[in-house]
Amino acid sequence: MRPFPLPNPYPNLLANVSTTAADVAQRVAGYPLSFLPIKDQQVEWEGAWPSFVYTFYSHLDPIPTQAEFWAHYLADNAPFFQQRPLTTATQTALQARIYRTYPSLVRDWHLPCFCLSGSPTMCCITRNWMWRRIDLLVSHHGRLFALNLYTNTKRAYDGRLQKQHRHTPFSNVTYVELPVALKGSVMAGQFYLYGEREWRQVWAALNG
Repeated sequence: MRPFPLPNPYPNLLANVSTTAADVAQRVAGYPLSFLPIKDQQVEWEGAWPSFVYTFYSHLDPIPTQAEFWAHYLADNAPFFQQRPLTTATQTALQARIYRTYPSLVRDWHLPCFCLSGSPTMCCITRNWMWRRIDLLVSHHGRLFALNLYTNTKRAYDGRLQKQHRHTPFSNVTYVELPVALKGSVMAGQFYLYGEREWRQVWAALNG
């Protein structure tokens, strides 16, 4: 294993953010969610698509709706899709995948905003979409923690099994599993969000 490079090459997403967890919850509470009953094996697991996460974190003011996120994704990656035109079926399957991914991206953004309110000294460095097996990298009292965020569902666990051999952990990072159980989660409209329950888990891991 090799260590995570320091100083961290990515900026702290929360350094200049005034958004609170309450702001996120209030914003998305009125957002509708819809899902397409389509899954394509190539689109789900075999296609090398531009990062969904990069687009989401590039358009947080305000948080986009599900449809806006899809439109941003196509616009942000127009050169990629111009070089690799999609069939109608593949585009619909990709839209279905992005629509399914969208609620988890909202939930993942809500978490650092929530944690920052619980511990203003905690530095949530970045959503490391470029780094291996890291969803959210946290620096706390000189130590690095990788929070692995996912729902406590069969689909999420199946996805993690598909990906677990892709990445080698960093030697100087402590990995923290943080599955969110939908039952008992904080609800904002149709969204399941992290709350005090998960914050206590994070705090215990950071100070264990």
